[in-house]
Amino acid sequence: MIELKELEAPTLKELFVQEMEALILSGKLKIGDKLPSERLLAEGMKVSRSVVSAGLVDLKNKGFLRILPRSGTYVEDYRRVGKLETFVSLLKYNGGRFRREDALSLLRLRCSLKEMATEDFLKVATPKTLGELEAVFKRLRDAKLLSEQTQAAIAFDHELAFFSGNTMLPLIFSSFAIPYEVLMDEYFQMKGQHARYVELIDYYMNCLKQKDLPCAVASIRRGSQEAEDAILSDAWPLLP
Repeated sequence: MIELKELEAPTLKELFVQEMEALILSGKLKIGDKLPSERLLAEGMKVSRSVVSAGLVDLKNKGFLRILPRSGTYVEDYRRVGKLETFVSLLKYNGGRFRREDALSLLRLRCSLKEMATEDFLKVATPKTLGELEAVFKRLRDAKLLSEQTQAAIAFDHELAFFSGNTMLPLIFSSFAIPYEVLMDEYFQMKGQHARYVELIDYYMNCLKQKDLPCAVASIRRGSQEAEDAILSDAWPLLP
């Protein structure tokens, strides 16, 4: 039988981690600051030392803290050593919205990865894989709900990466699924953007069918530039 306190412990740890992340991301705890001892943190936040200890390890793994034996625990520069989980925490702290520079960075990364996937895909493309990619495109084209549009757009890129034969690209695309979903939600909420995205993917699919790499890459870059213009516009609901 599971004890109640066993069920509560992960939740308490999550709350502790979220509170510490908020202190760091808000600047109340600055890079280089030394944290109080685990005992004092536990007393101040009214949790057990085991919760604090586990939470500090999570924060270290996310790039928010540096733990030095016999010295103490310090706030780390998460911009230098952070991971994807760090970015997701930042996204949650900002209410699920991107800072403008983060949105642009993610978009440019996605564009570069899609170009790589396209080049590899065209080396091994078959009528079968083109047909399966076409089926995902039809889901994207026919999607009415925002959630369906976003999921189909993400699925299209992931299937492209999978069929490219590059073993790492599908894993990379999957790793960025959460922040990219937020980005695409914002994009498709803008008037006319879903229809325009469908037009661009339709053109891109024709390039693939013709095995025309320069045409496909040009299509990706055109779409990326239009998305950048949208991000930089006053209509994009981003943080400053």
